[in-house]
Amino acid sequence: MSDLQDLSGRVALITGASRGIGRAIALRLAESGADIGINYISDVEAADSLQAEIETLGRRAIVLQADTSVEGAVEGMFARLEAELGPAQILVNNAGIDPVTPIAEMDAAEWKRVIDVNLTGPFLCTKRAVQRMAAGGAIINITSIHDSTPRIGSSHYSASKAGVVMLTKTAALELGPRNIRVNAIAPGAIETDINRERIVAFGAEAWKRWIPLGRVGQANEIAELAAFLASDAASYITGAVIYADGGFRLPLVRHQGWPPNEA
Repeated sequence: MSDLQDLSGRVALITGASRGIGRAIALRLAESGADIGINYISDVEAADSLQAEIETLGRRAIVLQADTSVEGAVEGMFARLEAELGPAQILVNNAGIDPVTPIAEMDAAEWKRVIDVNLTGPFLCTKRAVQRMAAGGAIINITSIHDSTPRIGSSHYSASKAGVVMLTKTAALELGPRNIRVNAIAPGAIETDINRERIVAFGAEAWKRWIPLGRVGQANEIAELAAFLASDAASYITGAVIYADGGFRLPLVRHQGWPPNEA
């Protein structure tokens, strides 16, 4: 299995890689041997720090500033990646935004921005990547449990992530004959910089009630799954959406745990 998960000689591009899940995935793929394109939009210090950390692992890494919802920026990002590292054999569409605004208070600009970043971005990056992606490539889209489970204030976010699911499945159909696999990971509550404040506000006891495994997840747990899907160990998996949520979606009502053992 370790040989199948070796990514040596492959180039991976991870969007939104400067922090959180994207950062964890970039590090994990580098640990498996891949050279890494680190896309970011604003936090250059975090991107530079990640590049340095990857290079200490003996892998090549470059920092690529680009708004992935803009076609020209995507083209420039891929052109530089290919010039410095080579064509991507692995693409992780991770960049996303998650504002919380009720429909009655949301303006059209916010709706459009969320759809542009969360759905148009993965489309543009996928379209550009497959132009040079060799057979055996892997595309991994990061969606969310809210692709199928609504949340108050997240109509735009949920709609965008549901769209990513169908983008994943359609791309898997179209690219399967080229042996390019396309899968999605749908995280649940994961502790990252972007949502740590929300998670802490609810309190640990609430998450124990809501999540059958009794805790929120960590970014490295999503990264391990991404490394598997990127590798030859997942060579017969395509069009899949894998929910990594500790069972968060499962209870119809809030999970209260098992009755006490009275035996």
